[in-house]
Amino acid sequence: MKFIGLSNNSVRNRKFPSGWEYVKLGALSELTGGDGAPQDPDAFKDGTIPFVRMKDVGRYRFTLNLIETEDRLNKAAVEKYRMRIFPKGTILMPRSGSVYTNHRARLAVPAAVVGHLAAILPRDDVFDSQFVTFALKLIDMRQWMTKTTGLDSISLKDLSAVIIPLPPLPEQKRIAAILNEQMAAVERARVASEVQLGSAKALPAAYFRAVFNSPEAKKWPSKFLGDICTRISNGTTKTQNNNKFGLPVTRIETISNGHIDMNRVGWVELIPDEIEKYKLEDGDILFSHINSVERLGNCSIYNQQEIPALIHGMNLLRIQVSRLLVDPFYLLHFLRTENAKNFYTEQARRAIGQASLNTKDLGKLQVPLPSLSEQGKMERNLNGQILRVTTTIKIVSDQLDAINQLPAKILQQAFNGEM
Repeated sequence: MKFIGLSNNSVRNRKFPSGWEYVKLGALSELTGGDGAPQDPDAFKDGTIPFVRMKDVGRYRFTLNLIETEDRLNKAAVEKYRMRIFPKGTILMPRSGSVYTNHRARLAVPAAVVGHLAAILPRDDVFDSQFVTFALKLIDMRQWMTKTTGLDSISLKDLSAVIIPLPPLPEQKRIAAILNEQMAAVERARVASEVQLGSAKALPAAYFRAVFNSPEAKKWPSKFLGDICTRISNGTTKTQNNNKFGLPVTRIETISNGHIDMNRVGWVELIPDEIEKYKLEDGDILFSHINSVERLGNCSIYNQQEIPALIHGMNLLRIQVSRLLVDPFYLLHFLRTENAKNFYTEQARRAIGQASLNTKDLGKLQVPLPSLSEQGKMERNLNGQILRVTTTIKIVSDQLDAINQLPAKILQQAFNGEM
């Protein structure tokens, strides 16, 4: 017998409390699919019946609310397209996706279903909808999908053969109530952490504004970036390898979260003259000039004490400054300001999926230049502030990762019969 969703071994080996059994989803419910979305514009006029599409089924959230759209069909459209109105308690689950997981199963309010959704109608005498919804979230059915037009999908026939663990109905309701309460608590914690993380990530921009948009800053002289740099250049185009032959070389992804990430470098074999030409020097700024618009201008600074040797590769500009005019760390902070980012957006040349800045245009960026002593003072203050924020972001990010792992752990506990 072929088990969908659970392996034969897991069926034989898992032990549940007395009264639990494995049951096919099709034995508990009626399964049907949504129809295609109406093409007739009149179907959307004077709508009286809400309808649900794949995009309305929220992903990776464990709340049970569904309708997030105000779109509605009129009764004539429902009759024309032979749509059913599914009752409250129906489970809706997308049957396709380029990266498919069944974490998107949701309980529905009364609505018509359109698009590639499966509607699972419960048998109330044996089947608690909320319990089975949680059970479906635990099962990953990608290995039983078939690929059509670039998307993985599961048939209603295979979906009806999915095996789920099922205790008696009163136990289903008890476990579902506990899970609802725990998932709601997890969701509140997740939202709070996301708000905290967003606030922390907004702080650097506020620090930069306090310095570079201050009344004092308006009095500073300014120069073009091209006039205060001794070099703005591209890196080597030598073929890179992933086998750690030669020396580490930067890639576009090497700049990660404002730092040089040595886990995201390539490797390149160069002759001595090429090494001399492309080896980074202490204080060199790496600048992303080919990227998506929002990531254009990502930059970091090379510290030779932290990274003894690194070759300058393609798709990142290398900026060297005249130390008589500008502190490289001061310039790094300015390149991350909103004013500088607005300049990148205005000057960028756009292509499909990416934007780019050439060295000539970047050289026209106006850089405010207080005295070197003032630059050093501001650089030290900003470094301290950014370090504290970076530490906070790391702590909150780790906390958020732990929270995001809780739903799966809670579900595993529930369906191991431990709740």
